[in-house]
Amino acid sequence: NVRKIRIASVALAYGTMGIAGALIGREYGVSANTGLSVFLSAAVVMIVGGLVSFWPIFIAAIGLGLVKNLSLGMISDQWQPTITFAILVSYILYSLSKIRYPDIVKR
Repeated sequence: NVRKIRIASVALAYGTMGIAGALIGREYGVSANTGLSVFLSAAVVMIVGGLVSFWPIFIAAIGLGLVKNLSLGMISDQWQPTITFAILVSYILYSLSKIRYPDIVKR
């Protein structure tokens, strides 16, 4: 039965995430903004990669990870969310320019 398999797979995924979150919380401590940088990175990857296929999301995740890790040599670790947010803003501005001025972006 396909429905039971889907329910079981989602329950297994959520259970695994819950266990991983509990272990990470035990190791690093929990505060109000513990998962903010992870959530911001995941949201940027989903927005930039889109929801159409696996490969654009995979490429966006690899690209964001490379940019964040390569920038560690130049700036402090506390500015990593700013880099992620700057990538998001630049992608949104590029997308808006593509919608508003399609002839300029094609050149």
